[in-house]
Amino acid sequence: MSNWWYELSSLVRQNAWAQVLSVLLLVLAIGTIILAVKKSSRNAAPKGQGARSVPPQAPAPPAAPAARVPATPAAPAAPATPVAPAAPEPARPAAEAAAPRPPMTPDIRSRLLALLQARPKGTVNLTSMQGDADAQAACAELATVLAAAGWETVRLGPMAEFPGSRGFHFMIKNAAAEPEHTKFIIHAFIEAGLKPSTELNQALRDDMLLLVGGHR
Repeated sequence: MSNWWYELSSLVRQNAWAQVLSVLLLVLAIGTIILAVKKSSRNAAPKGQGARSVPPQAPAPPAAPAARVPATPAAPAAPATPVAPAAPEPARPAAEAAAPRPPMTPDIRSRLLALLQARPKGTVNLTSMQGDADAQAACAELATVLAAAGWETVRLGPMAEFPGSRGFHFMIKNAAAEPEHTKFIIHAFIEAGLKPSTELNQALRDDMLLLVGGHR
């Protein structure tokens, strides 16, 4: 009887251990399956799953094309400033043969004096034809009238004969640079009725005005 109990007890103990071992094996199997399922699930998940997802950034809008600055047209050239014309001056009489020298009458003398007094003043060099006493006397009288009108006179020695030496002759060196008072005295002689000629003489100085008393 005791043997049977011992055998039964041993069998029970063996069965209990077997049950415990079976339970352990079952738990181990279940744990292995669970681990395998988790591992397969982890492998199947997309790479980077579980990490903090970053929303994709919107692509940067294309840069706006640089605005084309229209070329600034060159400023039109300023119109040339018109040059004011010079004040009109009395025209020089054209060179021509002098009229015969009229006598210095009181009327011509007084008219010439009044005209010369009203004009800008200057210096006049006076000469006459060599060997002509009447021409020398006329130049002396002209020197008196010029001095009375406020002009300066310089008496020069007699002048040698030259073609067309009749009448009165005004001579300068350069028409482009004539003395300032030249035109005024010439017009005074013309208005007084003496009708002088105007000539160029390269032997004179640039600033020299010469009045020649020619033959009658």
